[in-house]
Amino acid sequence: MAKPARGLPEGFSLDLPDEGPVDIGDFLDEAPLAFAQRKPQKAPVEATPELPIPQQTFRPQIVPEREETVVEESARPASETDARVSEVFQGIVGLLHNAMDELDLAELPRRGAWGSVTAKNFPGALSELFERAIVQAAKKRSRLP
Repeated sequence: MAKPARGLPEGFSLDLPDEGPVDIGDFLDEAPLAFAQRKPQKAPVEATPELPIPQQTFRPQIVPEREETVVEESARPASETDARVSEVFQGIVGLLHNAMDELDLAELPRRGAWGSVTAKNFPGALSELFERAIVQAAKKRSRLP
């Protein structure tokens, strides 16, 4: 298959007005595209011959009691020996959530600009604040002095 010639077609022209800006319109000015809607395909319904339904008669009877069977516990599956990172992180966040009442973010110094000393010290200050809140919450729970 031959490649088409490069560049604009021979009959192409811009037809720009000499005065004033060009108005190219907006995509919102255009009418929306009409999409063809799918027609649901219905399976042809075949007529089934009607069969006489036998009438069941109700006969009262006493149902025997159920025998309770003891199900032996099967061997427990071996638990995983390692913890996933997400589980460790979830435990840490849960611990901090329990100490949320003791967390005082007003004591936290401002972070500062990137690369500044205050920005470098911010994670340490944040961890100290978390530690204090967790220790205070633990003291309240255990009623230690």
